[in-house]
Amino acid sequence: MESLRIVLMGKDFELRLVSLAVRARELAEDVIILDLGSSDGTIELAEKIDCRVLNHQGDTYAPMLG
Repeated sequence: MESLRIVLMGKDFELRLVSLAVRARELAEDVIILDLGSSDGTIELAEKIDCRVLNHQGDTYAPMLG
């Protein structure tokens, strides 16, 4: 049986991380944080709540929204 993996991608989202991870774990066992260069406590908190963290340095080539 295949398992679902959810990747949360962002930067400086420490204040929302726990609620996002809890919701993601309702759907998937594996939750990964793709960090885009956070300067707050996002990475440390992700590790405390047992999420694997991948760090990305460089351009993301995503359009600006808003």
